Amino acid sequence: MLAGCFALSCALGIAPGQWKPLVALMGVLQVYEFVLLGLAVLLCRRVRMPGDARMAFLLGLLFVSDATYLNTELATSNPWAAPWVALAHLAFLVPKLIFLRDALGLTSLRTLALTVAQVGFLVYIPGTFSAVHFMDSKVHALGLGREMLPLVVYGLWWVIGALPVLYLWADRAPEHGTDDFARPISRASLLLPWASSLLHLLTLHWLYDLPIYGSYLTPLCLGIAANVAYTLARDSETWHISFQWAGPLVAVWFSMVYPDKLVFTLGESFVVTPLRFALVGAAVIFWIHRSMSDRASFVWASILGLSLAVSGHSFTAMRLRWTNLFPETYAEFGVAAMAVAFALLLLALAFSLWRPRETQRPPMTNSRVARYAE
Repeated sequence: MLAGCFALSCALGIAPGQWKPLVALMGVLQVYEFVLLGLAVLLCRRVRMPGDARMAFLLGLLFVSDATYLNTELATSNPWAAPWVALAHLAFLVPKLIFLRDALGLTSLRTLALTVAQVGFLVYIPGTFSAVHFMDSKVHALGLGREMLPLVVYGLWWVIGALPVLYLWADRAPEHGTDDFARPISRASLLLPWASSLLHLLTLHWLYDLPIYGSYLTPLCLGIAANVAYTLARDSETWHISFQWAGPLVAVWFSMVYPDKLVFTLGESFVVTPLRFALVGAAVIFWIHRSMSDRASFVWASILGLSLAVSGHSFTAMRLRWTNLFPETYAEFGVAAMAVAFALLLLALAFSLWRPRETQRPPMTNSRVARYAE
């Protein structure tokens, strides 16, 4: 079927604006998906061959994840018809997955919802590229505004990076029942659409001749490192901790150098850069690590990331901002010392209130006083 779809799409020689042959080909593919998934239900319930049923489901999931790239071709040939075809694709997808959920052991509603959301994101990626590229060709070419496609693509990369973090919320063993195959099938329903989305995004970079900046890899490092740190077996505590720390640090390193196309300003003076996004993302990942472990160092790392993100849009601006905080004259030293004194009093009060109350000791009698004196 994959070979037939690729061969027919090449033989049709579809030009821009010719979208009806592609829609007909996608209709044939939908029929094949229904037959394949119906075969999975038949093998599972009537013939009692769950292994073959799950194999049929995985093959059907491969076509659901747009392995044929027909949706991408449709968005390239006709960007206005692509959103409606993608909506029809989702309308067929939801009943199929709900129908197969109980038959294949997909008892987690979170997994089902996230799978549908991923496929929806997948089928709308090509249309987003095509529509924004069309607007840039009209608006930016006339000098009426800046090029928006790099910023939109940067946002798509952040969605790709956030999905593995959501798997920690969706993929939980107790909700998959007692079936041994339920958890692998659940993970496949999450990972196959994600891998297909990543391949589609890379393919669209090539089709539209867009460079892949280092800042695009930042969300990918954050999401994969956070997921791997908790899904792999924790046989080695050293590797587990290394993934927790290395992922956010490498992600920030990728965003240290960024193009001007990814920079924009909010209001009059607040400059938003990929470095700020990376620091905020690293702070969120460190906070997730803290919620899943007992290490207080993750809290301090999260606070440091947020503080750096607020202090400046680049490391040069951060250094200048932190340098200006230190007093230089005697008057500034005096004011700073007094402010620190009051802050320490408040901190001491908060610490005293936070500590558990001490039990009041009974008063010492004369015999006790004499005993202590001895």
